[in-house]
Amino acid sequence: MSAVRAQMARDDEAWCLYVAVAPGRAAEWPRYVWPKGHRNTPTVGERDRALARLGFRRGAEFWDWRERELSNHRVDLFAAIEVLPE
Repeated sequence: MSAVRAQMARDDEAWCLYVAVAPGRAAEWPRYVWPKGHRNTPTVGERDRALARLGFRRGAEFWDWRERELSNHRVDLFAAIEVLPE
């Protein structure tokens, strides 16, 4: 198993962090979901702790952020970073 990237996105009302593992199907990827009451974007420290709970650590210093405005004037955020197994 080789982890390539961690991806974080807002899914419905909760932030989710997925670790893309190859080979493997997306449904089988390790996943951490913050409680629905967690409104703010998870901090770098919170993301690091979530990765550690999944058995990974950052392999790069910075997260790559992408955003797009949706038709309802909300912003869809997506972040990715290279990760390594612990």
